[in-house]
Amino acid sequence: MINKKTVSTQLIYLSIFVLLNGIIYSLSVPKYNYYSGKNQSATFWNASDGQRYWGAALNLVEKKYFTVSVANDEPLKNAIRARKTYNPEKEKETPLIRAGPIPALLFAIPIKLVGLDKSAVWIVSIQCSLLFIAGVFARRLCQPYRASKNVIQALIIFNPNLIGICHHAQSDLVFMFIMTILLVTAGRILERPSETSIWLFLGLGILAGLLPLARPMGFYFILVLPLLICGTSVLSKSRRQVVWKKLLFGMLLSTVVACFVLTPWGLRNQEVFGEFRLTHSEGLMMDWHYRMFERNQIFESKNIEAQEYLRNYRLAAGCQIGDKCELTAVRAYAHAMWDSGVPNIFGALAASWGKLFFAGGSTQLAKYLGKGTKDFGSFFSIDKTFANQIDNFFNWAKKKQVEFFMLLVLTIIFTTVCRVLGLIGLITIVKARETWAHTLFYIGATTVFLPMYLFSSIARFRAPLEPILALFAAIGISWIFAYRRTVVDMWRVRKSHNMSE
Repeated sequence: MINKKTVSTQLIYLSIFVLLNGIIYSLSVPKYNYYSGKNQSATFWNASDGQRYWGAALNLVEKKYFTVSVANDEPLKNAIRARKTYNPEKEKETPLIRAGPIPALLFAIPIKLVGLDKSAVWIVSIQCSLLFIAGVFARRLCQPYRASKNVIQALIIFNPNLIGICHHAQSDLVFMFIMTILLVTAGRILERPSETSIWLFLGLGILAGLLPLARPMGFYFILVLPLLICGTSVLSKSRRQVVWKKLLFGMLLSTVVACFVLTPWGLRNQEVFGEFRLTHSEGLMMDWHYRMFERNQIFESKNIEAQEYLRNYRLAAGCQIGDKCELTAVRAYAHAMWDSGVPNIFGALAASWGKLFFAGGSTQLAKYLGKGTKDFGSFFSIDKTFANQIDNFFNWAKKKQVEFFMLLVLTIIFTTVCRVLGLIGLITIVKARETWAHTLFYIGATTVFLPMYLFSSIARFRAPLEPILALFAAIGISWIFAYRRTVVDMWRVRKSHNMSE
């Protein structure tokens, strides 16, 4: 039977959600595109690495191939220029390498139906729908903890970071949507590992296969997913009744299904690049991570020149300077980081992950609304003290961008309050043995992503972790209200006792 109170809550949430996103979209500022000669929606021009997603979708519609326009993708253009064989006339486009096909396929539908210029509102609507549905699914995460389902849904659908992502044609929201449903499915398996329906394992396999096709880093998560589920099942409430043959068979089935889902894209890469694999970006990503590592250093630098390490490693491995040699480049950058000193590594990680968890996502949203922004990439760098950074920022905000300052403060307040509540929730559930399996699974899932983010400090990368962070915050809020009721009840009992005397 449908709960009338739940229906009323959903109608209220939906009304506010639609109104809020409608206002944000109406305030977005288009920009003139010199390549097309037209004004372009902020959904496209402001999308991070948009050519890998909406650009690939446009090429898929027009040319029937997953390709990326090099002219509009500066990182890709620079990488191609590094090769000695670079020819700007011949290399205007390159096959899609550093992204999965799902975002391009999803965005290609409205682009095919109404054209690129009119598709922005449909792409935003689709992604907003996915966010709202993810919020509804996330309510199930509260089941083992008896936390408020309404709270976790609100924390997800009204999250400024996720709302900002919804309005841009990039992969993060699609990735977060699949991740949310995967977390719910895994949570249901952990409740009764030996009584789980075979259909649930099939669903888990499909979701695990789709995750890397939305964003390549999902591949590294699904590699450890079976270990996370089997390892935490030992701590489940019904651990003594766990039939390991059935659980292991289910995980094997999920793995086979995931491989089946991933195979077509692997075959495409084999045909295009000559290798059966899902991503070809390790070397480029390490180059980016190293640059972020340099910006996030908080101790004295040893003047390490990464290019010297790259040159030496490539020569030792027999690579030409312009060759890919992905693993060789990874080892060279790792060696350069290590020689920079362990304190710098830990300092850069602390600064990076601090920004990852506490950044509000205001910069991209402010640009979307046509407001000026400020770069916070080197906010904790060694050349300026924290006090100087704060002082400079406030001076800048008062003189130039009050709107951005207010948006920044609001988003940081939201994330900070959520992190504090999440810490309270995490502390309370660590003591609850009956939910250890779920708790350790969610902690493990979060931990898996941190090495992949490494020295990056971008709020949108937090998208797949938002359901877990919202869960911990919802548990914290529920604990605070329960504690308050206990204190009030004790006060009333004491007052009644004193009056009777």
